[in-house]
Amino acid sequence: MKSEARPFRAAIVGAGLMGRWHAHFAEKAGAIITAIVDSNLEIAHLLQRKFRAASVWPSLEQCFNRTQVDVVHLCTPTLSHFSLAKLALENNAHVLVEKPASGSTIEAEELVVLARKRGLKIIPAHQFPFQNGFRELSRNKHLLGQPVRVSLDVYSAGGNGLSEAERKTRLLEITPHAVSLFIAVLGPEAVHCLRIMLPQTPDRLMLEGVYQNAALHAFFSLRGRPTRNWLTYVGTAGTAHLDLYHGYCLWEAGKVSRRSKLLRPLRFGINLLSAAGSNLVRRVVNADWAYPGLGQLITRFYQSMREGSAAPISETELLETVRLIDEARVEGTCESDR
Repeated sequence: MKSEARPFRAAIVGAGLMGRWHAHFAEKAGAIITAIVDSNLEIAHLLQRKFRAASVWPSLEQCFNRTQVDVVHLCTPTLSHFSLAKLALENNAHVLVEKPASGSTIEAEELVVLARKRGLKIIPAHQFPFQNGFRELSRNKHLLGQPVRVSLDVYSAGGNGLSEAERKTRLLEITPHAVSLFIAVLGPEAVHCLRIMLPQTPDRLMLEGVYQNAALHAFFSLRGRPTRNWLTYVGTAGTAHLDLYHGYCLWEAGKVSRRSKLLRPLRFGINLLSAAGSNLVRRVVNADWAYPGLGQLITRFYQSMREGSAAPISETELLETVRLIDEARVEGTCESDR
């Protein structure tokens, strides 16, 4: 167990965009950024300008040889996650790793067993369920009645300029969002019904399933525009919409009448303006400029380490996410590959 008498010492592995935000939110959560690790020392030193107390290292192994670290934030490509997470756990450091947690189910299981054996925590960065809008949905979803359909639509520009193989990888890297959201809104068993729908392409991935009479659907596209990350929860008494890029929730009552049908577009527009506007003000006040939910997740992670309580993301979620990605790799024969 780590001491509660001092702040946690954090190492940021990968000093790019995500590394910068992890460092920012870790510091806000009370951590001291002790080390920055990146094989590109120029990028590492750029991040060090903001965290002057941090030492810079070209490898995590060298960092552990010379620096005391309690927590490692892994913000590197997926193929490096297993070896780096294993090294961190073997050096008695907790791990927060960008999604997916590892490249295969076998690797993920080994990491979970190792963390459990050493009394450490390892979680993936599934931040969407920690957004204010999603927490609002979680508190009030009983008002929507029984779930009828939960759908996630993601149109991303993250594939721009990438090769076909790289676009396939990018699709798999954002698939964990569907798993984390369906688990958070319906429970851990919901993920077992999800299946990859064929055929896939390098720019499209679709998941579908039925859980307790509720239809689940997730569609990921690297071509759809404008960019969009939108969750819709349809119930027997109403519907909630979540804008996951911005972190707010929009509600629609389920009342049926000629008048409500006539006024629905106007009410929807007014409610959208109100929800988006108030959310923008809140984000400006809190300096929450990007990746809504990530700061809340990191805060909860550090809180769980201080208190010795359960991690904010379960082992089940970590493992089921990687399992589904494995299934997509094996079964997802792309049209262009035929």
